[in-house]
Amino acid sequence: MIRALIVDDERRARAYLAKLVAGHADVEIVGEARDGRRALEAIRDLRPDLVFLDVQMPEMNGLEVAKALPPDDPPIVVFTTAYDQFALAAFDLSATDYLLKPYDGDRLSRALDRVREARRGTREGVRDETAERLARLLDALESKAANPAAAPILTRVPVQAKGRIVLLDAERISHFASEDRLVFAHTRDEKCLVNFTIKDLELRLPPGVFFRVHRSYLVNLGHVREVAPWFHGKLMLTLEGGAEVPVSEDRAPGLRSTIGLASDDRK
Repeated sequence: MIRALIVDDERRARAYLAKLVAGHADVEIVGEARDGRRALEAIRDLRPDLVFLDVQMPEMNGLEVAKALPPDDPPIVVFTTAYDQFALAAFDLSATDYLLKPYDGDRLSRALDRVREARRGTREGVRDETAERLARLLDALESKAANPAAAPILTRVPVQAKGRIVLLDAERISHFASEDRLVFAHTRDEKCLVNFTIKDLELRLPPGVFFRVHRSYLVNLGHVREVAPWFHGKLMLTLEGGAEVPVSEDRAPGLRSTIGLASDDRK
């Protein structure tokens, strides 16, 4: 039996993951924690085999919890994240697994298969391998976080599609939209979860191609079909495919200048 602990500051996220895990007869949820401090207490007291550890938590985040794990007998860690911009590339460097929110049952099954495979090794070997891979993961995450300017421009964007990570050509994406702390890439006929914030995408996508029209929207200018005045100095964009995206009042002048529209002379 795999004894698992769920760590996440969102109650609904903990409940949903627990529901998915319940479908695996060899995994038992032995506890939950809503922050890093309580997570370390639970790990010390419950000694779980596996910890589902949220990356983004207030005060003490998942990376800080991972650093503080007992070095002599660390549990296997499966990180969870909604939009951490560094996680996807960093996890590729490590066999420590990860889950993207919203959780997918098939992806969870594959993560648990990796956990089972790790546990089939010797206890000492699993412990050493887990510690080594976790250390490499943390180094990669911290390096990327400390050097954001070194991040390459994205011409293809990793998106989650049916439990897999697919690289989507940026030119195919009409816009990105933030919904309930999650960010989605939209094409003519698809809507896919991405592992970046709108702000991160604004910095990482080809300059002059995408424009931040709103705190929640980033638009591919090549997909703009129509620009219409809206109320209070705002604009409304109609994109190829028919999607409509608002332009906030403070960003409308910059957009007008970028695409060559006359300025709004209303006072």
